[in-house]
Amino acid sequence: MSLLNRSRFFHVVDGLDLDVMHDQLEGVLPLEIKLLLQKFISVEKYFTLDILNRRMAAFSYPVVDACNKPSAIKQQALSSDSASLTQSGMFKATLPILLHFLSFKVSLLIQTDKETKNNFWNLFDQLLFLR
Repeated sequence: MSLLNRSRFFHVVDGLDLDVMHDQLEGVLPLEIKLLLQKFISVEKYFTLDILNRRMAAFSYPVVDACNKPSAIKQQALSSDSASLTQSGMFKATLPILLHFLSFKVSLLIQTDKETKNNFWNLFDQLLFLR
């Protein structure tokens, strides 16, 4: 039994705070982005990975985001079982930029019915809120 559990103000299990960096930027966001891209590229075939990578490379990022712009996503990373999108890992500042890029540029590539497109936007809204 931990001595910390005797404190009135802290418990080793109940007293832990959420960690945004580990919970969101290293957990939820990369996994959700990867699952969305797998669905859009491999299942629904709205666009190819090559088109996505070319659009990311050609996009004019704001000056404040230029040093954290997303790098090309490899097919191996997209089809792996890991939650990561790159083999070397992404900088934590890159994920929100990638999410914004996808919400603006990828949405234009999705040609589907209104309900599916609304579901897409609802999920992106929730992910943008998490970051």
